[in-house]
Amino acid sequence: MNNAEIRSLVEKGSVIIGHNAVHKAIVSGAVQRVLIASNAESELVTDIQHLCSLGSIDCDVLDLRNDQLGVACRKPFQISFLAVKK
Repeated sequence: MNNAEIRSLVEKGSVIIGHNAVHKAIVSGAVQRVLIASNAESELVTDIQHLCSLGSIDCDVLDLRNDQLGVACRKPFQISFLAVKK
């Protein structure tokens, strides 16, 4: 997924940002895909990937670092976890 696609999803309001929010959304079944920054903390990545595998949700580790993902989302902070709502 490229920056333009990510930016478009954010502008539409169809994303969930942050580990805790993504975790809750996966558990509630409100997510169709999860995007993870390449330098996200490994323990958190393992947690999210495990939840995604249980729920048959696509989970991709991006080539973007968390600061680059934040810029792609036009946010003034780093983003390690991003989920696309159903």
